[in-house]
Amino acid sequence: MSQDEYRVRPYAPSDRAACLALFDSNLPEFFAAHERDDFARFLDEPGATILVLETTGPELIACGGYYIRDGSGKGGLAWGMVARGWHRRGVGRTLLHARLRALQTAGADVVTVRTSQHSRGFFEREGFEEVRVVRDGFAPGIDMIELRLQTTFRNHDAFGMF
Repeated sequence: MSQDEYRVRPYAPSDRAACLALFDSNLPEFFAAHERDDFARFLDEPGATILVLETTGPELIACGGYYIRDGSGKGGLAWGMVARGWHRRGVGRTLLHARLRALQTAGADVVTVRTSQHSRGFFEREGFEEVRVVRDGFAPGIDMIELRLQTTFRNHDAFGMF
């Protein structure tokens, strides 16, 4: 399926069950089961900024949040995930770029993400660099890797996403 066959849109409360199903599809490799309640609370947060990616079906195949710290120029990515059956098909990259565009529009000039060893390579291929590693930081066997996109967006047209 090409990128023309799915679209990014803002999260709606009616997407909650589908987003929880995305989470469940990524257990136990990418998330620990005990994190599900935290993710559910994130989805229910009134001010949360979350994007979803759906097929023309419309089947929800990815979701991910983002935030910016007021006035700081520092943005972050939160709870990004792609349905297991859609891994390695460009969906994660499309979602990442949509979130980075939203952060750029909001005034971010640096972005951080906390991910696991299973997803770090994806972010590193997109230009993120390691800040720190906490072994078993999310759960036993799931390290917490903090990464940062070091280059400001104003000078970062090389990604071809802005």
